[in-house]
Amino acid sequence: MLAVLGPAVLGSAVLSAQAGAPYPPSPVITGIDWHWSTLSNAAPGSDNWVITWADDEHQYTSWGDGGGFCGTGSDGRVSMGVARVEGGKTGYSCYNVWGGKNPENPVQFSGKSYGILSLHGTMYMWRCGSGSDASAFTIQDLYKSTNHCATWSATGVEYTPSHFDGADGFFAATFCQFGRDYADARDAYVYSYAPENKDGVWDVQIPGEITLMRARTNLIEQQSRYEYFAGFDPAMRPTWTTNINARVPTFRDSTNGVMRTSVCYDAGIKRYLLVTQQVDRHQTENGHIGIYDAPEPWGPWTTVLFTNCWDEGLQTGSKTVYWNFSSKWFGPNGTNFVLVYTGKGADEWGTLEGSFVVSELAKAPYPLSPVVTGIEWEPASNIVRKATGSDNWPLTWADDDNMYTTYGDGWGFEPKVETKLSLGFAKVLGPATNFSGVNIRSATGEQTGGGGSGKKASGILMVNGTLYIWVRNANNSGEQCQLAWSTDYAETWTWNAWKFEELGHPCFLNFGKHYAGARDGYVYMYSPDTPSAYDETDTVVLSRVPTNQILVETAYEFVSGFDGGGVPQWSTNIAERAAVFAFAGGCNRMDVTYNAALGRYMMTMRSRAQAGGLNQFSVYDAPEPWGPWTTVYYTEQWEGGPLSTGNGGWGEVAHIPRKWIAPDGQSFYLVFAGDDAFAVRKATLTVSIAPQTETEPPDQPTGLSVQ
Repeated sequence: MLAVLGPAVLGSAVLSAQAGAPYPPSPVITGIDWHWSTLSNAAPGSDNWVITWADDEHQYTSWGDGGGFCGTGSDGRVSMGVARVEGGKTGYSCYNVWGGKNPENPVQFSGKSYGILSLHGTMYMWRCGSGSDASAFTIQDLYKSTNHCATWSATGVEYTPSHFDGADGFFAATFCQFGRDYADARDAYVYSYAPENKDGVWDVQIPGEITLMRARTNLIEQQSRYEYFAGFDPAMRPTWTTNINARVPTFRDSTNGVMRTSVCYDAGIKRYLLVTQQVDRHQTENGHIGIYDAPEPWGPWTTVLFTNCWDEGLQTGSKTVYWNFSSKWFGPNGTNFVLVYTGKGADEWGTLEGSFVVSELAKAPYPLSPVVTGIEWEPASNIVRKATGSDNWPLTWADDDNMYTTYGDGWGFEPKVETKLSLGFAKVLGPATNFSGVNIRSATGEQTGGGGSGKKASGILMVNGTLYIWVRNANNSGEQCQLAWSTDYAETWTWNAWKFEELGHPCFLNFGKHYAGARDGYVYMYSPDTPSAYDETDTVVLSRVPTNQILVETAYEFVSGFDGGGVPQWSTNIAERAAVFAFAGGCNRMDVTYNAALGRYMMTMRSRAQAGGLNQFSVYDAPEPWGPWTTVYYTEQWEGGPLSTGNGGWGEVAHIPRKWIAPDGQSFYLVFAGDDAFAVRKATLTVSIAPQTETEPPDQPTGLSVQ
C-alpha cells in the first residue's frame, strides 16, 4: 500500500499554445490552468497508468515495467500490473492488486495495457502485446475480471496482423471512459480507440490515424459483433461497418502523428476528451502532447492543447508515455480535473489537478451541433427595428407569399393602430433586406389587456389555406393556451372552445411556404411543460395532429417516451407526455423552424429568469422534430454586457422565419422582440455538410379541410 497525502509545491501556469495543431481551436475549452502545487508522484520506475472508475467506488489503474506502488523499476518488477486507488484526489491510497511489489494477487501473464474499463461490475482490459517488445504491434486482445482485477481471463477477442488486409493494423487500444462503472454512457455501446501502426517502430506513428470501434455492452466479448467507424453520411451521421478493412479513422493528423491515446467523457462540459502523444515521444525530438475535444465519440475534433511537453512543464524525464483524465475526479461542472499520467519525471505515477477555461457554450444543455459548427451575427448596429413598442412576432409563410404575424402589448407597424392591443395582427411583405409591415384589423381576433391578463399568440401556422394561432394567457392570468383560426388572411378569427390547461407557451413547427416540404401529414406543436407563459421550466413537450384534424382535441398525440432505438412513442393522453428537450431552468419562450437545405430542425429558446430560472438566449438543431438536440449558439450576454431580464437585447422571444432562410441554408434573418420591436438581425452559419440548395417547391395542399 502507498498513501499519497500531500502534493509537491510548484508554480502555476495557463497555456494557450496551439501552433501546428491539426484541428481548429475548441469553441468550448479555450485554455487550461495547471495547478502545479497539486502535483503528486509515486511508484518510481513504473509507467503508463491508464485508469477507470469502478462500481466499488475505487479506481483501478494498470502500469508497465516496474513494481507498481511501493516498488521500483527493479523491486517487484512486472511487465504489466494492476493497482487499486482508494479515496479522493487530495488524499488517496494505492494498493497493488495484481502483480508488483507485495501484491494481493500474483500476475498471470505479461504485456502492456492502455485500456481498462469497469462495465457493470466486470473489469475489461485491452492487452497490447505479450511483453515489452515488438509484439505490441502484433497482438491486441481483450481480458476480463469478475473480481476487481484479482484474476483475469481471456475473452477470445483478439486482433492480429491476419485480420488486416493491406495494412499493419492498429495497436494500443483504449476504452472511452464514462463515469463510475460506465454509468454516464451515451448509449448501449462500449467505444474503443486504437492508433494505426504505420512503420512498426515504437514511437509516434506518422501519418497519424486513430480507429474507433464499438460493441454493445452485452456483446463486448463477441468479436464478430464489433462495428468499426466508416465515416459520415451526407447529414454528418456516423456510419458503421462490421468489415474491419472498411474502417475509416475518426482522428487524423498526417503531420504530427499519434501514438498511445486516452479518451474520456467530461459530462460537466459535455465534451469527449482525447489525449495522445504527437511529433515524437522523446524530449530531444520535440515530443508533444495533444489534447482534443468533440461533442461526440466520433468528433468533430477541435484542439484544446498542442504543445511541447517540456515547454509546458508536464515532463522532466527524457520521454513521454501516457496521459489520461480521471473520471472520478472531475469537478461537478466538469471544469476541474485531475490528470493521471507518467510524470513529471521518467517512469512514475503522477497526478496533477487543473481547470479548463471554458466559453459560454459549456453552459448549454446539449453538445455542439455536428452540422452547424459556427454562427456569426451581423453587428448590432445593422439590426433593423420596426413596429417599436410591440413584441412577440411569431411568423408563418402563407400561400400568397407573404408572412403573417401577430404582435403583443403594442400598436403594430406604422401607421400604428390607435389602441394598444394585447393581440394584434399584421403581414410582412418582401425580403428581409427590404421588408414592410402592414397591420391587419380584426374585430374577432384582437385582444386587449396588459401582460398576463391579455391573450397573446405564441405560434402561428398556415396549412390548407387556413391560418392557425396558438394563443397563450388563455385564462387571462398568464396560463393555458387556446386555438383560433382564420380563413381570410387574419381578418376574421374563430376561437376553439377547448384549451390545453397544462401548457402555457405553445408554438408550431413551421416548414416552407404554405407548409410545403412538411415531413409528413401532421402538424407539430411544442411547448415548455408548464401552464405558465412566464415561468421558466426544465423541459419541452411535443405533440402532433393530422393536418385535417387540427381543431379536434382528441386527435392530438403527445410524445410519451422513446423506444430503445430512439423512436418516439405517442399517446393521446396528455398526462403521459414526456420531454423531447430538457434544460433545467432554461425553457420558456421558444419557436422551431425546419431548415430544409441543411436537413435540420432549428429551435430558438429564450428564458429571462422571471421565476428563478436562467437568463439566456440559445439556438439548437436536430435531425428530427423530437431530436436529438445539439447546440448551435448559447449566450448570457448582449454585445459584451449582461443580458437584460426584460425586453432589451435579445428580447423575450425570437423566431427564424422559414421565408428568410437562404436557399443553401447557410444564413437566415432572425426576428426577435428586442427592445419591444420587430427586430431583424442576419446570422451566417458555418456548416460541415454540403447543403441541398433549394428551389422553392410548389405549394403542397393536402386536400384536407378545416373541421
